[in-house]
Amino acid sequence: MDLFECYICYETLQDPHFCNKCSKLACKTCIVTAIRRNGSKCGYCRQSLRESDLIKCRWAGEFNEELKKVNKKNADLTYELLLAPAPTVSDNIPGILETLTAYFKTMEGKYKDSQSQLREFKEKYDVMKKEHLESKLELQKSKRDIEEKDARIGQLFLGYLVIVIYIFCSTGAAAAVLAFLTSYL
Repeated sequence: MDLFECYICYETLQDPHFCNKCSKLACKTCIVTAIRRNGSKCGYCRQSLRESDLIKCRWAGEFNEELKKVNKKNADLTYELLLAPAPTVSDNIPGILETLTAYFKTMEGKYKDSQSQLREFKEKYDVMKKEHLESKLELQKSKRDIEEKDARIGQLFLGYLVIVIYIFCSTGAAAAVLAFLTSYL
């Protein structure tokens, strides 16, 4: 199948022209015949069309000729390739082995780098984990110290309170003692 084929006769375009409305390519004789047969209408888009409205497409024919030349060259090259002896796998083994060796060396280097990075991350993780545990123990110790100090302050306060009560009671100021106690409790 040619790239530029007439939509009417399905052959390679001869003297290509196209409709000024739909731009569909056809052979001049085919499209003129279609216009006459269809009552001055394009055979493709059915729009009003006169023979004088047709536009010649110069480059389509030239392009088809160049395409034929390229196709002939491709056919000649294909024939030459078919006649040429096929390379065997054994001819390519050294190159394949060289490529595979280089690839595996690259992958081995990447693997070693990854292992090295993994060891570094594990060492950093272990240090951070140790520091975390130490911080946690320090925090627990600080909490115990605060609780002990709170308990000691409570004991001192009670002792102070007993002394104050004793002083007030010995001076006979029971009402003052009750007012003092209710203000702190």
